[in-house]
Amino acid sequence: MDTIIKLNKIFLRRAGEIIDQTEHKIPTLGYYIIGWFLGFELVIILFRSSYHDFFSLRIVEIILAVPLVLYNHLNGTLRKIFPYHYIFYMLCCIPVFLFYSTINNDWDPIWSMATLGGIILLVVIISDWLFISVFITLSFGIAYLTTIYQTGTVSFVHFDPLYLSIYIFTLSGSMLVTRWKEERNNNKISLMKSLSGTIAHEMRTPLHTITLAIDSVSCILPDKPDHSENQLQSVTLPVTEFDRIRNIIDQSGETIKRSNKIIDSILASLNGSEVDRRHFRFHQASAVISVAVDNYSFNDLNEKSLVQLDLSQDFEFLGDRELFSHMLFNLLNNAIYYRHKPGFSIKISTTTGENSNQIRIRDTGPGVPANKREVIFNQFYTYGKSGGNGLGLAFCRRVAESFGGTITCLSVTGEWTEFVIDLPSAESKNILQLKNEILTGRQILIVDDQAINRLLLSKFVNGMNCRTDQAENGKSALEMAAAKTYDLILMDIEMPVLNGDEAVNRLREGAGIPLYLKNHYREIPIIGVTALPAQDARQRCLSSGMDDYLLKPIKQADLRKVIDRYFFYERPAKERAPLPGVTKASILLADDNVVIRELLKAMLEPQGYQIYQAEHGKMALDLLKDMPIDLVIMDLEMPVLDGLDTAAEIRNNSVERLRSIPIIALSGHTDWETIAKTQQAGIDLHLAKPVQKHELLSAVAKLVSHDSV
Repeated sequence: MDTIIKLNKIFLRRAGEIIDQTEHKIPTLGYYIIGWFLGFELVIILFRSSYHDFFSLRIVEIILAVPLVLYNHLNGTLRKIFPYHYIFYMLCCIPVFLFYSTINNDWDPIWSMATLGGIILLVVIISDWLFISVFITLSFGIAYLTTIYQTGTVSFVHFDPLYLSIYIFTLSGSMLVTRWKEERNNNKISLMKSLSGTIAHEMRTPLHTITLAIDSVSCILPDKPDHSENQLQSVTLPVTEFDRIRNIIDQSGETIKRSNKIIDSILASLNGSEVDRRHFRFHQASAVISVAVDNYSFNDLNEKSLVQLDLSQDFEFLGDRELFSHMLFNLLNNAIYYRHKPGFSIKISTTTGENSNQIRIRDTGPGVPANKREVIFNQFYTYGKSGGNGLGLAFCRRVAESFGGTITCLSVTGEWTEFVIDLPSAESKNILQLKNEILTGRQILIVDDQAINRLLLSKFVNGMNCRTDQAENGKSALEMAAAKTYDLILMDIEMPVLNGDEAVNRLREGAGIPLYLKNHYREIPIIGVTALPAQDARQRCLSSGMDDYLLKPIKQADLRKVIDRYFFYERPAKERAPLPGVTKASILLADDNVVIRELLKAMLEPQGYQIYQAEHGKMALDLLKDMPIDLVIMDLEMPVLDGLDTAAEIRNNSVERLRSIPIIALSGHTDWETIAKTQQAGIDLHLAKPVQKHELLSAVAKLVSHDSV
C-alpha cells in the first residue's frame, strides 16, 4: 500500500508539472483534438473510403476530449481527478487509437505517417520522457493485443522495416529537443529566482540604513505633541540638531541612489551589457575602502571589530566608487559568513607596485580548494555556503575587469582565503588605454580665429579618441552649441565678431540655446585658451564663467592634464549665480503615487509655484489642454499612459505651446538606456528618485524661464 501511495504522489507531481506548463492552453488543445478527429474522419469519407475506420472509437475519443474543453469550468472533485484523465487520455487513449487504426489498416503509409505525426505532437505537448516512453509502449501493446484478440492475427502487408528506425529516430529526437526546451525554461526560472534573490539582498542594506536613519531622526525630534486641544503648538530645534536631520536625509537619499545604480548594474550584467564607464573617476583607494567598511551593514559592533584595515600604502584607481563599494560588500559578505569560526578575522590591506596595485581581503575561514578557486567566479555557482545565488563573485570579477584589473582567489584549505583585486596604476599603459576608451565619442568644440591653432588642438584631442568640431569665432560657437551637445569647449579669448568672454557669458545664460540644453551648458567645462600672462588669463577666464585656462603655445601634455581633470576627477559643484525661480508659474505633477505627488508639492508650493496634479499620463494630457501649465514633472512608470508615451504625445501635439513645454522625468532607473529613452521622447531633464529638494528646485528654476511664463 505504501508503494502505491508513493507512486501515486510521484504520478501526481509529474502530472501537475505537465499541466502547469500547458494549463492556459488546455481548452484550445481540446478544441484542436476534436477538430482533428472530425476533420480526419471527413477526409477518409471523401478521399479514402477504402480505409478501415472506427467511427464509434473516434466518437469515444471526441467525448473524452470534452473535459479538456471545459477545463476552466471544472472544480472540486473533477479538478482533482483531471490529472489522471489528462495523462491517460493524451498518452494512452489517443496513441491507442492511432496504433489500432494503423495496425488494422495493414500499416498503410498514410496511417503510419498520421501516427508518427500525432505522437511527435504529444511529445512536444507533454515533454516528459518517462511518461512518453512508458505510455507510448503501453499504448502500442494494448492496440496490438486488442487486434489479435479481435481478429486472431496482425497483418503487415504495407509494413516496411524502415518504419521502425524512422519511429525510433524521430521520437528520440523529439524527446531530446523537448528536453533542451525544458532545460532552457528551467534556466530562465533559475535566473529569475537568482535575480529576485540578488535584488532582495541588495535592498536589505539600504533599507537597513534608511531604518537606522529614521530611528536617528526620531531620537532627535521631540515627542509628538498632543493635538487634543484646538490650538497651534510650536516646536523649536537647535540649529545643530536641524543640521543633523538634514545630513541624515541627504545621506539616505544618496544611499537610495547608490542602490538604484547597483540594481541597474546587476540588470545590465544579466542582459550581457557592458559596465557603464561614462562616470569612471579617479579615487583614493584608502578613502573609498574606509567609507565602504563604515557603510557596510554589520549586525553589531563585535562583528565590525572582526575587520582590520591596513591602508598605509595608498593609491589612486580609475573606476566607479559605488561599484567598487559594492564589490567590497560582496567580498565582506562572503568572508563574514564564517564569523562563528573560533579566532575568525578579516584583514583588508593595500599594496602598491610599479605598474599595478593590489587590494587584499583575507579571512581566516575554511578556505577554498584549488579546483574551485576559478569556477567560484562563474555566474550561478556557489561553494561552501547555503542561500547564495552565485552572482556576487561574478559581479566582482566583472567590475574589476571593467576597471582594467583582475580579481583572483588565493587560499590554504582550512586556514585562510584571500581575494586579490589587482588594479593598474594611474600612470600605466592600461589606464591610458582605458581613458581613451572612455573618451571615445566625447564631443569637444574648439573655438579659435586662427586655423593653425584649431588644427593643432584638434590633432591633440583626436589623439585621445575624442571627436572635434571647429568654430572660428564666438558667434559661430553659439550657433553650433545650440544645435549640438558638447562635453567640453576650448574657447580662445581674443576673437573677432564675438570674443570668448562674451560668448561664454551668453552660453552660461542660455541666450539662443534651446530649453533642453540650457542646463547642460551652464554645467559643462569651458577652458579658456589665451596668450595673456597667467595672472591676467586666470582673472579674465574665471570672471567670464570659464572653468580653467590654457596658455599658448599649448602642449599636448598640458591639454591631457586638463582633459583628465574635467573628465576623470570628481569636481565640486559649480557656484554659479542661482537662476531665479518664477513665482506663480504653474507646474503639473504627474505620478500615480499620491505620496510622491504630495512630497513634490510640499517642496514646490512654498516657493510660489502653482501646483496641479494628475494620476497618469492621459489625465496629464487633458489638464495640459485646459490649464496654462509652464512645466511638467512626470514619473516614467504610470498606468493608462506612461511617461515616455505621454512626453511623445506632448512633443507631437499640434499646439505650439504644448510642443515646447519643458518636461522633467522622475525615475528610479538611472541606467544609460533609460536616460537615452527619455531624451528620444523629448524630455528635457532626467532626475533620479528620490529627488532632493535643492536638486529639484534648481532644475525647476533652470527650466521655467521668464519667457515661458
